Amino acid sequence: MQCSSTSPRRILVFSVIVISILQGVLAFSNQEAVAQEIDLSEDFESGALNNWTIISASVSFVSGSLSGSGRKLLELGAQAESEALLIRRDPELLSAERYSFEVFGKLVEGNDAWSYINVYFLLQSSSSTADGYVLHLRAKQNSISIMRLSGGVQTSVATVPHTVDFGKIYRIRVEVYDGDIKAFIDGALLISIADNEFTSGTVGISTRTGGGSWTWVKTLFDDLHVESLPPQPDVLELSVVAHPSVITCSDTSTLLVHIEMEGLPEDDASVKGDTGSLGTLSDSEGVGNGNYLLTYTPPDLWFPTIVFVNVSAYLAGVGNGHSQVEIRVFPIGSPTLIVGVLSDKTVEVTSGESFEIEIRLTDGQSRVEGAEIVAKSDAGGSSYPWNELGDGRYTGLFHSPLLIEGGLIEVEIIAIKIGFNPGHTSILAFVGPLPSLEVTDESLHSRLRAGETISIDLTVTSSGSPVSGAEIDLELHGPISVSYESLVTDSVGKASLLVQCDSTQIPERTQVTIHIIATKDGYTSAELDIPISLDPLPERRGFLGLLVALGFSLAMTLLTICVTWRARGRRRKGLKGLVIAVSTTIALTALTIWLVPTEMNNTMAILGEAATILATYEIWLIRAYGEFLKPQKGLGS
Repeated sequence: MQCSSTSPRRILVFSVIVISILQGVLAFSNQEAVAQEIDLSEDFESGALNNWTIISASVSFVSGSLSGSGRKLLELGAQAESEALLIRRDPELLSAERYSFEVFGKLVEGNDAWSYINVYFLLQSSSSTADGYVLHLRAKQNSISIMRLSGGVQTSVATVPHTVDFGKIYRIRVEVYDGDIKAFIDGALLISIADNEFTSGTVGISTRTGGGSWTWVKTLFDDLHVESLPPQPDVLELSVVAHPSVITCSDTSTLLVHIEMEGLPEDDASVKGDTGSLGTLSDSEGVGNGNYLLTYTPPDLWFPTIVFVNVSAYLAGVGNGHSQVEIRVFPIGSPTLIVGVLSDKTVEVTSGESFEIEIRLTDGQSRVEGAEIVAKSDAGGSSYPWNELGDGRYTGLFHSPLLIEGGLIEVEIIAIKIGFNPGHTSILAFVGPLPSLEVTDESLHSRLRAGETISIDLTVTSSGSPVSGAEIDLELHGPISVSYESLVTDSVGKASLLVQCDSTQIPERTQVTIHIIATKDGYTSAELDIPISLDPLPERRGFLGLLVALGFSLAMTLLTICVTWRARGRRRKGLKGLVIAVSTTIALTALTIWLVPTEMNNTMAILGEAATILATYEIWLIRAYGEFLKPQKGLGS
């Protein structure tokens, strides 16, 4: 007895120990899996897609190369408002958290102005794009954007203007690192955001059209590569805030350098510069709030040259920061052009607008004619050809850059003429932000029955005023299609489209989304999600099914009562009645649930009715079963 009482206890203790060890091993192996290095390359030379999930894609392989190596390309084709999509299904990618994803892509042909190159990343599944992120390269809109997908619904995270043309090769790169997302096009960082809705997952590529049933597009992909990113230390962020663009050999110039780390000014860094033996840079002088001064002294020159000044910041245990600026140095021995501004030295404009600049050139004594004038800004913008008015006067237009948030820019004016040292001056321009578009749904439809059509009326405004000529782009998610005369707003800022549910076989209510994007040159784009519930058609058999179920319920109840009542004194008859009652109860419950569709009655109400019928039968069965199990007179105990 002692052994029998302790043996189960020992077995229980042993089992707990084994389970703990197994959990530790599994946890360790899982950590190893998460930490596994990723290094995947796909050049599509094999002409096979063994490691990809193909979703609604027209796939072919064609000869050529986008990256300068290889002989074969992947071609994806899509038409009629569809998306040609491939998702990588490597198991290690589903748990990958820190990686870079690079691929070459090119829109080669199509008749749809709203064609996309799409790069998916951090996807939670290798068979769908319901959850994760997608980077859109949008033709016509000329924009790059990152969308977050949650349950298949897209939400805009970031959008920047960028030209996207047919026939041009784009090197697309995405880096994800602990919730930080960076998007590069041809090596240039265009988007850098923090979004930690999804922090691991696989990748995918696709192309899509945004027009009607007549649209089509083909996109080529080449040399796809995914690799793990190493742990990143904190990095100093260095920027040269101010420096001269043009000086003579007799001048010394000051460079103002600003350094930050994690968004905060850094005053303990060491700042050094290099000019490639073309002059000298003094030691840096910290002036507080992350600012440092360097003094540049140019060498003696016999001819004009461009000096590249490289500035670096150092701090122990932290990544270095770097920046480079250009300074044009001219020799001594010629008079220097003096640039005087005759127009306003401070102007206010809206992003994209032009303003006139008027100057006068002298050499200190006489007016100078026949000079070349250039105006530029580090923030962008462009200068139109300058006109010489005589008497040393020149006028030109400066087209301000497109700044989404606006800001103060410095426009530098440089005058050059052979036999003179160049002259320069600058003016300040307060550039207002781009006006924002707003798109609203005036129809406010929220439900659409299978096979029906509704009208969606859109209005595009800016600061409350209607905007005409705005272009509307659509992204459809679900079994719906749209038709329209024009997706460009009219004189009162309106555009309409018809939305139809393509399928009449919808088993239950389904939520779909129409994603609206409104764009116009000179405005920031606007986006709107219109949720619509698709309701199934009612089924006529529901009424008949309900009547049949109720009739069967009444008939079987009476039959059960009759059989069990007559079997009170006969045990075998009672058992037979019990079997019949139980069988019919199960059959009737299943028949009731099947015949009464959820489109007509709430599912919980139907189940409640079935449960009530079942409970009624159980009460009768229990009573009947108890009666015939009792010892009856004449049968013995």
